[in-house]
Amino acid sequence: MTLLARIKVHSQQICGLAWSPDGEQFATGGNDNLCCLFNVSSVTDQELSTKLSPEVPLTRSSTKSGRGLDASYTEGEGVALSLSSSSPRLASECPNPLSDMKCLPASSEKHRWRHGAAVKAIAFCPWRQGLVATGGGSNDKCIHFYHTNSGAALATISVAAQVTSLIWSTTRREIAATFGYAQPDHPYRIAVFSWPDCRQVAAVP
Repeated sequence: MTLLARIKVHSQQICGLAWSPDGEQFATGGNDNLCCLFNVSSVTDQELSTKLSPEVPLTRSSTKSGRGLDASYTEGEGVALSLSSSSPRLASECPNPLSDMKCLPASSEKHRWRHGAAVKAIAFCPWRQGLVATGGGSNDKCIHFYHTNSGAALATISVAAQVTSLIWSTTRREIAATFGYAQPDHPYRIAVFSWPDCRQVAAVP
Protein backbone atom coordinates (compact mmCIF):
# COMPACT_ATOMS: atom_id res chain seq x y z
CA MET A 1 0.00 0.00 0.00
CA THR A 2 1.37 3.43 -0.95
CA LEU A 3 0.18 6.88 0.01
CA LEU A 4 -1.49 8.57 -2.94
CA ALA A 5 -2.89 11.90 -1.78
CA ARG A 6 -3.60 14.09 1.20
CA ILE A 7 -6.67 16.30 1.03
CA LYS A 8 -7.00 19.32 3.30
CA VAL A 9 -10.62 20.44 3.21
CA HIS A 10 -11.69 20.42 6.85
CA SER A 11 -10.64 22.96 9.47
CA GLN A 12 -11.26 20.55 12.36
CA GLN A 13 -11.08 16.81 13.04
CA ILE A 14 -12.59 14.36 10.58
CA CYS A 15 -15.13 12.11 12.28
CA GLY A 16 -16.90 10.45 9.34
CA LEU A 17 -15.84 8.76 6.10
CA ALA A 18 -17.82 6.66 3.60
CA TRP A 19 -17.38 5.23 0.10
CA SER A 20 -20.11 4.90 -2.51
CA PRO A 21 -21.02 1.28 -3.40
CA ASP A 22 -19.34 1.55 -6.82
CA GLY A 23 -16.17 3.07 -5.37
CA GLU A 24 -16.44 6.12 -7.62
CA GLN A 25 -17.10 8.64 -4.82
CA PHE A 26 -16.36 9.13 -1.14
CA ALA A 27 -17.56 11.62 1.45
CA THR A 28 -15.95 13.01 4.58
CA GLY A 29 -17.60 14.53 7.64
CA GLY A 30 -15.90 16.85 10.09
CA ASN A 31 -16.22 18.61 13.40
CA ASP A 32 -16.31 21.82 11.36
CA ASN A 33 -19.95 20.91 10.49
CA LEU A 34 -19.12 20.12 6.86
CA CYS A 35 -19.69 17.06 4.72
CA CYS A 36 -17.55 17.06 1.57
CA LEU A 37 -18.11 14.83 -1.46
CA PHE A 38 -15.30 13.80 -3.81
CA ASN A 39 -15.09 12.00 -7.12
CA VAL A 40 -12.24 9.49 -6.95
CA SER A 41 -11.30 10.18 -10.57
CA SER A 42 -10.94 13.89 -9.85
CA VAL A 43 -8.60 13.19 -6.94
CA THR A 44 -6.41 10.65 -8.73
CA ASP A 45 -6.27 12.54 -12.03
CA GLN A 46 -5.39 15.99 -10.68
CA GLU A 47 -1.95 17.37 -11.39
CA LEU A 48 0.51 17.29 -8.50
CA SER A 49 -0.01 20.45 -6.45
CA THR A 50 2.27 20.10 -3.43
CA LYS A 51 4.81 17.52 -2.28
CA LEU A 52 4.70 16.45 1.34
CA SER A 53 7.24 14.82 3.59
CA PRO A 54 6.85 11.02 3.77
CA GLU A 55 7.13 11.21 7.55
CA VAL A 56 3.56 12.51 7.95
CA PRO A 57 2.00 10.11 10.51
CA LEU A 58 -1.38 8.55 9.87
CA THR A 59 -3.55 7.18 12.66
CA ARG A 60 -7.05 5.84 13.20
CA SER A 61 -6.98 4.02 9.87
CA SER A 62 -10.33 3.33 8.29
CA THR A 63 -10.08 1.17 5.18
CA LYS A 64 -12.84 0.89 2.65
CA SER A 65 -11.88 -0.53 -0.70
CA GLY A 66 -12.92 1.35 -3.81
CA ARG A 67 -11.17 0.98 -7.19
CA GLY A 68 -8.06 -0.16 -5.35
CA LEU A 69 -8.11 2.82 -3.00
CA ASP A 70 -8.05 2.83 0.77
CA ALA A 71 -8.71 5.84 2.96
CA SER A 72 -7.24 6.83 6.29
CA TYR A 73 -8.16 9.77 8.43
CA THR A 74 -6.35 11.35 11.31
CA GLU A 75 -7.22 13.38 14.37
CA GLY A 76 -6.35 16.42 12.25
CA GLU A 77 -8.10 17.75 9.20
CA GLY A 78 -6.41 15.73 6.45
CA VAL A 79 -7.77 12.75 4.56
CA ALA A 80 -5.07 10.45 3.20
CA LEU A 81 -5.84 8.20 0.24
CA SER A 82 -3.70 5.11 -0.10
CA LEU A 83 -3.17 2.99 -3.15
CA SER A 84 -3.35 -0.78 -3.04
CA SER A 85 -0.72 -2.67 -4.99
CA SER A 86 -3.56 -4.77 -6.41
CA SER A 87 -4.63 -1.81 -8.56
CA PRO A 88 -2.09 -1.69 -11.43
CA ARG A 89 -3.79 1.16 -13.28
CA LEU A 90 -3.64 3.50 -10.31
CA ALA A 91 -0.21 2.24 -9.30
CA SER A 92 1.18 3.30 -12.65
CA GLU A 93 -0.11 6.84 -12.02
CA CYS A 94 1.98 7.17 -8.87
CA PRO A 95 5.30 5.39 -9.53
CA ASN A 96 7.13 7.19 -6.72
CA PRO A 97 4.60 7.75 -3.92
CA LEU A 98 7.03 9.43 -1.52
CA SER A 99 8.00 12.19 -3.94
CA ASP A 100 4.78 12.42 -5.96
CA MET A 101 2.18 12.34 -3.18
CA LYS A 102 -0.49 14.91 -3.93
CA CYS A 103 -1.69 17.52 -1.48
CA LEU A 104 -5.10 18.74 -2.59
CA PRO A 105 -6.42 21.97 -1.07
CA ALA A 106 -9.90 23.15 -0.16
CA SER A 107 -12.21 23.47 -3.19
CA SER A 108 -11.03 20.12 -4.58
CA GLU A 109 -14.34 18.59 -3.45
CA LYS A 110 -17.29 18.15 -5.82
CA HIS A 111 -19.85 19.35 -3.26
CA ARG A 112 -19.82 20.54 0.33
CA TRP A 113 -22.85 20.52 2.58
CA ARG A 114 -22.97 22.55 5.78
CA HIS A 115 -24.72 21.11 8.83
CA GLY A 116 -25.62 22.51 12.21
CA ALA A 117 -23.12 20.27 14.02
CA ALA A 118 -20.37 17.73 13.40
CA VAL A 119 -21.07 15.12 10.71
CA LYS A 120 -20.27 11.63 11.97
CA ALA A 121 -22.82 9.54 10.06
CA ILE A 122 -22.61 9.19 6.26
CA ALA A 123 -24.23 6.45 4.15
CA PHE A 124 -24.52 6.01 0.38
CA CYS A 125 -27.67 4.28 -0.80
CA PRO A 126 -26.87 0.82 -2.26
CA TRP A 127 -29.92 0.65 -4.53
CA ARG A 128 -30.34 4.27 -5.68
CA GLN A 129 -27.27 5.69 -7.35
CA GLY A 130 -26.65 9.32 -6.48
CA LEU A 131 -28.37 9.26 -3.08
CA VAL A 132 -26.42 9.87 0.12
CA ALA A 133 -27.63 10.39 3.69
CA THR A 134 -25.80 12.29 6.42
CA GLY A 135 -26.46 12.73 10.12
CA GLY A 136 -25.74 15.81 12.21
CA GLY A 137 -24.63 16.05 15.83
CA SER A 138 -26.36 17.39 18.92
CA ASN A 139 -26.85 20.90 17.53
CA ASP A 140 -28.22 19.62 14.22
CA LYS A 141 -30.37 16.61 15.16
CA CYS A 142 -31.36 15.80 11.60
CA ILE A 143 -30.87 13.20 8.89
CA HIS A 144 -30.19 14.90 5.56
CA PHE A 145 -30.52 13.43 2.08
CA TYR A 146 -28.58 14.77 -0.91
CA HIS A 147 -28.20 14.12 -4.63
CA THR A 148 -24.53 13.47 -5.32
CA ASN A 149 -24.57 14.63 -8.95
CA SER A 150 -26.26 18.00 -8.49
CA GLY A 151 -25.59 18.52 -4.80
CA ALA A 152 -29.27 19.29 -4.23
CA ALA A 153 -30.83 18.72 -0.81
CA LEU A 154 -33.64 16.19 -1.26
CA ALA A 155 -35.15 15.80 2.21
CA THR A 156 -34.52 16.28 5.91
CA ILE A 157 -35.80 14.25 8.86
CA SER A 158 -35.75 16.00 12.22
CA VAL A 159 -35.02 13.36 14.87
CA ALA A 160 -34.50 15.55 17.96
CA ALA A 161 -31.27 13.71 18.81
CA GLN A 162 -27.65 13.38 17.78
CA VAL A 163 -27.27 11.02 14.80
CA THR A 164 -24.34 8.68 15.39
CA SER A 165 -24.65 6.24 12.48
CA LEU A 166 -26.71 5.49 9.39
CA ILE A 167 -27.13 2.32 7.36
CA TRP A 168 -29.34 1.64 4.35
CA SER A 169 -31.26 -1.60 3.98
CA THR A 170 -30.12 -3.63 0.99
CA THR A 171 -33.53 -5.26 0.51
CA ARG A 172 -36.04 -2.54 1.42
CA ARG A 173 -36.36 1.17 0.73
CA GLU A 174 -35.47 2.03 4.30
CA ILE A 175 -32.65 3.52 6.32
CA ALA A 176 -31.75 2.84 9.96
CA ALA A 177 -30.27 5.43 12.30
CA THR A 178 -28.72 5.24 15.75
CA PHE A 179 -28.76 8.12 18.18
CA GLY A 180 -26.54 9.53 20.90
CA TYR A 181 -27.56 11.09 24.18
CA ALA A 182 -31.19 10.54 25.10
CA GLN A 183 -33.52 13.50 24.71
CA PRO A 184 -36.92 13.92 26.40
CA ASP A 185 -38.60 14.36 23.03
CA HIS A 186 -36.75 11.43 21.42
CA PRO A 187 -36.60 8.30 23.61
CA TYR A 188 -35.34 5.97 20.86
CA ARG A 189 -31.84 4.61 20.41
CA ILE A 190 -32.48 3.11 16.96
CA ALA A 191 -35.09 4.09 14.38
CA VAL A 192 -35.94 2.97 10.86
CA PHE A 193 -37.34 5.35 8.25
CA SER A 194 -38.86 4.64 4.85
CA TRP A 195 -37.67 6.36 1.69
CA PRO A 196 -38.73 8.61 0.03
CA ASP A 197 -41.62 9.49 2.36
CA CYS A 198 -39.28 9.72 5.40
CA ARG A 199 -41.80 8.04 7.70
CA GLN A 200 -40.63 6.26 10.86
CA VAL A 201 -41.62 2.60 10.51
CA ALA A 202 -39.82 1.04 13.49
CA ALA A 203 -37.98 2.10 16.63
CA VAL A 204 -36.08 0.63 19.58
CA PRO A 205 -36.18 2.52 22.92
